[in-house]
Amino acid sequence: MHKGWRENSSNANNMIEEIRKAFEEISPILKNYPRKGIFVVSHEPTPDQLEELKNNWDIQEIVRMPKDIASKWQSIPPGKESIEEEILVIKNWIDEVCTPGDVVIIQGDYGASFMLADYVRKLAFTPLYAATKREVEEKRLEEGSVEQKRIFRHVMFREYKKIK
Repeated sequence: MHKGWRENSSNANNMIEEIRKAFEEISPILKNYPRKGIFVVSHEPTPDQLEELKNNWDIQEIVRMPKDIASKWQSIPPGKESIEEEILVIKNWIDEVCTPGDVVIIQGDYGASFMLADYVRKLAFTPLYAATKREVEEKRLEEGSVEQKRIFRHVMFREYKKIK
């Protein structure tokens, strides 16, 4: 489908209708794949996250990074100008495990997360991140210092989106 400039070109509504029809044609094919949640996160998913993925995102299978790939994701060098080489390993793994309709949960180094979310979106997968509620507990110690404990509670997943 190409909608280049020409006299009497079709309007946006016609293009949207063509896309809708094309999606209807491939929808039966997509239903043959179990929808997966691909975790590109430094920690194991929490029970609340797993429940939300199942109930709100129709995820039937969770795919975690293999240890060698997870190790690379967790150790992206903060002092390196370009991290594309490190991201390439994760990108290649995503290419291997993702199928149409999958979601990819991405959290970690800000730049790496941005790059992967952008890449995943271009492949028509859904990139998500976890929104959390942060609670802080403070405890005064005997010598007068304060110890803080931060608790992150999962609230929901949000889709990485571009600003319009």
